[in-house]
Amino acid sequence: MIEIERLPHPLAVALRGHALEERPFVRAWRLCEAMEMLTRFLTATALAEIAAGAGEAGFPPALRRVMTNGLGRPTFGAWAAILREAGAALPPSSGMLVPELGDVLAEVLDVIGLPTDPVETKILSLRNALAHDWFPDDQVQQLLGEHGHEARFQTLWSGRVATLLGGLQSAGYVTRTPGADSAGDRRTVSLDLSEAGTEAVTRWHRVNEDIIQAALADLPHRDRAALRDAAPALRDLTASIDAQAD
Repeated sequence: MIEIERLPHPLAVALRGHALEERPFVRAWRLCEAMEMLTRFLTATALAEIAAGAGEAGFPPALRRVMTNGLGRPTFGAWAAILREAGAALPPSSGMLVPELGDVLAEVLDVIGLPTDPVETKILSLRNALAHDWFPDDQVQQLLGEHGHEARFQTLWSGRVATLLGGLQSAGYVTRTPGADSAGDRRTVSLDLSEAGTEAVTRWHRVNEDIIQAALADLPHRDRAALRDAAPALRDLTASIDAQAD
């Protein structure tokens, strides 16, 4: 059983949306949303580990490239690609603050899969199929039940994710504070970044900014000017894409 009250707030909200949904199509969509939120969370954690171990060297070139390509339009597939490359760049577990992270990433990425995988077996393919078509409830129920999406989802969250969160707390990245939420539910737990966790996130933001600045500096002046002039239109396009996705 997944203990939602033990999860960080962004993960708990996404997971609760899935748990409370009874309509098969929407439940499948909530499942994909929860996996995307988990992918983002794990990506930030993995990048913090890499940044902590790399020192002045920064991120490997292959990881920098996939981040530069993916963060411009951060879809589920883009986040999964960054997570996959980050997993390959992790330092040895003996030198990591959260030694369990590599195993967690491997299992999560296996459940996510690639866009070319069968919709019956991998969540990224399921998400893309749901985004572009409407499936009758009996077909969605078959995907969730008979093809095992629901079972794999439950096993992953109740096992590996819980282990990772315990590791983050043991490493000093997060602190746990019991208390009531806005509805007065005292089973809730607040997971907050510690000072060490905040420093790790700050390092990641700084490295990400350096990547973007370096990529822009490599462009000729004409291209940089074109990007600057196109910025308002790109913001409008991003907003339109987000609205369509919602």
